[in-house]
Amino acid sequence: MVQKITWAAEAEKNLLEIKQYIEKDSVFYAERLVRQLYEKVTVLYQHPEFGKPVSTQNNITLRRILHKNYRIIYFIKENTAFVVAVFHQARQLPENFEIDNLFQ
Repeated sequence: MVQKITWAAEAEKNLLEIKQYIEKDSVFYAERLVRQLYEKVTVLYQHPEFGKPVSTQNNITLRRILHKNYRIIYFIKENTAFVVAVFHQARQLPENFEIDNLFQ
């Protein structure tokens, strides 16, 4: 179990960009999707290893949760889930994706 879920500024920026893109067609569906993405992450309180591992950096395993066409990337450290990115499944996790500076 984790006791806290922390969103990196980059992940919150990703959500804002997703919302702004979908709002072009529907404010209702944009707000609903963002709410669903936030809610999807709450499963980590009870099941922190719910997501499938996608890579390892500096002894930290990045995991993903899928929701509709989106990936939520996170890792667990010291009873905290750190959400680091949210993006469309058609996009790949950048090879130069670094988690070291996301929470400083």
